[in-house]
Amino acid sequence: MFRIICLPLLFCLLLGGTGCGAFVDPLNDDEAVGDDDTGDDDTTPVEPDDDDVGDDDTEDDGVPFKGVGGGLEHTCGLTAGGTLECWGADDYGQASPPDSLFSAISAGYYHTCGLLSSGMIRCWGWDEYGQASPAGGAFTEVSAGYYHTCGLRMNGTVDCWGWDFYGQVSNPAGAYVAVSAGGLHTCGLTHDGQIECWGWNEHGQAFPPDGVYTAVSAGNGHTCGISSAGQIVCWGDDSHGESSPPSGAFAKISCGNGYSCALNIGGTILCWGNNGHGEVFPPDGVFSDLDTGVTHACGVTAEQVVECWGNDEEGQATPP
Repeated sequence: MFRIICLPLLFCLLLGGTGCGAFVDPLNDDEAVGDDDTGDDDTTPVEPDDDDVGDDDTEDDGVPFKGVGGGLEHTCGLTAGGTLECWGADDYGQASPPDSLFSAISAGYYHTCGLLSSGMIRCWGWDEYGQASPAGGAFTEVSAGYYHTCGLRMNGTVDCWGWDFYGQVSNPAGAYVAVSAGGLHTCGLTHDGQIECWGWNEHGQAFPPDGVYTAVSAGNGHTCGISSAGQIVCWGDDSHGESSPPSGAFAKISCGNGYSCALNIGGTILCWGNNGHGEVFPPDGVFSDLDTGVTHACGVTAEQVVECWGNDEEGQATPP
């Protein structure tokens, strides 16, 4: 995701169990989460009902795009004029953005958040754990994770809100230049190029290696960063090769659920890891932006057109 980044989000069970290996879903594993017999405790998220899942029939208006954000079964694009267009599942309003002008967009699991031109964050969609109820004040960046969201303030501090069972919302004090909300963990990039992570660490995804970095993206069970030399470094779960990046010089990284995609300095997208839905086979071409959803990914071409690939069950990979 999950970024605004690298999200997105997020769990192996979404892939129908295929190729899951020894991956443990913390939301359904008693040993990871603990017993909950009350049914009313916030320690175990309540999955929304699937009965009212719908599709978004966005019409093709041919507008140019400058940004994109992928969630679970929906995607939102930021137009050159600052408005938003979303497509895919809209059962919780996650693909029904408000009529406002935005400067950035980030799609979570069942919710979406955008950075208004005023610097305020506005979110919509499922809000069971407060993930779509942002803190007030001005921000420079927003990143929607699974059931939580984080924003970077103008003074470099990070504010997070939403589900916090693993501490993914309890960020350490300090000044940051970037933040990425993943599945159940969050990572931030400090002013001196260090990466700090907090939250779920079952696979070591919240334990970054030493080094100087220029970017970071938190996925589900893994995390990747771009080193000061432009190379990608990943850590955490590598069951599908998602933490074994290719060599080369890169400008952007985005981590999904068991896979990763990166934009190299020439504008080409490379992906690696789990390919259960074709998510590691991006189209040819030159791109200016990139974001991974749970099992699909999208990029903005040099011609300002959004192209998506991977899981398209709800139309999330069929942009207007």
